[in-house]
Amino acid sequence: MEIQPDESYRLFAAKALHRRLQVLSHEIEGVRRADGIECVYRMRVASHRLRAACRLLEVLGDLHDCDL
Repeated sequence: MEIQPDESYRLFAAKALHRRLQVLSHEIEGVRRADGIECVYRMRVASHRLRAACRLLEVLGDLHDCDL
């Protein structure tokens, strides 16, 4: 799911968040099974990146919607 320069803001945001959600969800089973601290670490990193992307996209959305 590569993001192209001519895509709309909403499509860009959806793809960016979807990619981060996939990374996060990939670690769920390993955390449930307690496969090791690496799974927990990767899940924490993925959740941090998802939250950061949400905050950034919220600000960018506000800027995108205003008249400059």
